[in-house]
Amino acid sequence: MSAHSQNLARRTFLKGLYAVGGASATGWTGCDGSPGAKNQTNVLLILTEDQGAQMGALGTKGLRTPNMDAIATHGVILNNAFVAYPVCSPSKGALYTGLYPHTNGLRSLTRNYFVPASELTQAELSNPDYNHGRIHDSVPTLVERLHDAGYYTGITMKLHVSPNYKFPFDEWIRSSEPDHCGTRGNPAKDQAVEFIRNAQERRAPWFLLYNISQPHRPFRNSDEQPIAVDPDEGEIPPFLPDTPVVRQDWAEYLDSIQCADSRVGEALAAVDETGSSDDTLVIFLGDHGPAFQRGKMTLYDFGLRVPMAIRGPGIRKGSVSEDLVSEIDIMPTILDYLGLKRPEQEHGISLLPILRGEADAHGHDYVFGEIHHDYLFFPAGSVERGGKHSIRGGIGRVY
Repeated sequence: MSAHSQNLARRTFLKGLYAVGGASATGWTGCDGSPGAKNQTNVLLILTEDQGAQMGALGTKGLRTPNMDAIATHGVILNNAFVAYPVCSPSKGALYTGLYPHTNGLRSLTRNYFVPASELTQAELSNPDYNHGRIHDSVPTLVERLHDAGYYTGITMKLHVSPNYKFPFDEWIRSSEPDHCGTRGNPAKDQAVEFIRNAQERRAPWFLLYNISQPHRPFRNSDEQPIAVDPDEGEIPPFLPDTPVVRQDWAEYLDSIQCADSRVGEALAAVDETGSSDDTLVIFLGDHGPAFQRGKMTLYDFGLRVPMAIRGPGIRKGSVSEDLVSEIDIMPTILDYLGLKRPEQEHGISLLPILRGEADAHGHDYVFGEIHHDYLFFPAGSVERGGKHSIRGGIGRVY
């Protein structure tokens, strides 16, 4: 038996174990006979790329994000939200497992094979970048848990984690976004509507991971076309030189966030169009900080702090939380909210008490960031506590 076949066999066995535990915890079965949630609320998880804590509701000067802000207005904005790793694949791995990368196994960038596991070629399965860092078979992912609970699951545009068989999406929505705020509309919105309709026809609750490529570089070039942000209105981060060139680049970054905000609006419109607004949990966040000095691929605040806003049935509206939270809290929060059994091992906490406004609710005392990429950089770690961010690094270990 090949290594891939052995992994699939092991995963099937583990799914059976999870199903037994989940069924006893929830007491209901999904449409395919698997354990289901007590609360059949749908879940829309919106994830932007390379967007740090720059958002209208966060007070970023010169930036207008009405759709992102609307999630906060109708829910809770979390002002002190961080990711566990300041680059794409490991950050996503932490989001999908509720575990820091050094524990879940995905500690570096991997290949983005946007296909079901069954469609991977032998060459792709053997690619060293695909196999260098991957989520351990013993670690359940959010998508596995929801799939096993009878949720109809979908993803748009990008996976960029491995192995693919840990992400059993029912639909892989391979649409392309408009080119930098183009006016021709976004096919992903229409396909999101189709996805939700497909779930509704199956009478199944749904989970959609709605990926947005902006504000990942390259930005819209303001030398060649007008942008929606005035360079003179922005406030340059204090660690960047305040020069005309930097102001122009920063304005182009903010303009790209506004493009992402349009994509967020289209995702919310898909929920509205299908009559799902009143029974859908909406979570919005960025995957890590932007591609500037001290941002992406660094453990500074600028690289790890992200926007996060959550709305849904039972969640207080128009509230601001200063609690210290992390992307590793997303999986525990979703499973807790839906009444599904959480994994025995998790670094994250459920944010549900904060979202409901319970009197004794609180976030983390500490959250951590890490970088491994042992073939590129020295491993390093960071600690966030009470608003004070510090960095420690070392060769061969994370402090």
